[in-house]
Amino acid sequence: ASGGIFSPSLFLGAMLGGVWGHIVAAVDPFGKKAVLHPIQACVAGMAGIVSGSTGASITAITMTFEMTRAYATILPIIITTVMAHMTRKAISEDSIYTLKLVRRGHVVPEGLEAAVFAAQRVQDVMTDCFRVVTAHEPMTCYEGVTLVQGGQNSALGDDSASIQDGHLTAVCGPVLIDFNGAFGRKLTAEEYVAATGDVKSALCIVNELEDLNYAIRKMNARSADVLLVSKTADTPLVSQVVGVVTKTDISKNVSSKSQLMSRDRTLQS
Repeated sequence: ASGGIFSPSLFLGAMLGGVWGHIVAAVDPFGKKAVLHPIQACVAGMAGIVSGSTGASITAITMTFEMTRAYATILPIIITTVMAHMTRKAISEDSIYTLKLVRRGHVVPEGLEAAVFAAQRVQDVMTDCFRVVTAHEPMTCYEGVTLVQGGQNSALGDDSASIQDGHLTAVCGPVLIDFNGAFGRKLTAEEYVAATGDVKSALCIVNELEDLNYAIRKMNARSADVLLVSKTADTPLVSQVVGVVTKTDISKNVSSKSQLMSRDRTLQS
């Protein structure tokens, strides 16, 4: 219960702060005009212990100031609270509320870490590693995504109704093999799509400002391998394509953000 943490924190803070205040008053290193009054030290100590143990620095400052309504205590409260919070973070990343959860193996995000994934848009992950070829162009090696324009088949599923004939018809993954040696000639994009079966690959069409989590759910629902990012998700013509998002891009993004969630500080250096 919060009373089992909050009340002892206030008592310990007041006691330790009072002891420190009396020591400073007795030594009087700065002269009588600059001496920290023991009562001010008590209030500052209360804020410091609450902030250090719970991590709620703003709450500690506001609460202890409202107890006294003495503006002379504001500066000691703020200084003590900040120093207590920094000291606790240097010793332990976890507060008294989350320490037991972490010891049990739970991941407890703190502050901005909790929204590190939720705040992302599609444009934060997309890349421009794609090319557009016509159905009759030779399919050469390419490590990015190849969008095939023209042809009779469409791989866009339900969204194909909003696309005119002769526009985007298929999406292909990385082309890593030179088919010239196997077939004696370069395969056209249309022949490559028919041979590899990429025409059956679903392609999700999203707007660059869409929520990334929503786009990923849409991608999974359609069993798609690529997110096609367009300026308008209604009629994604080739000229409106601004980027693509592959499962590899999503994996790299999750990997980079997971370092922020890690409690191993060597990963963040």
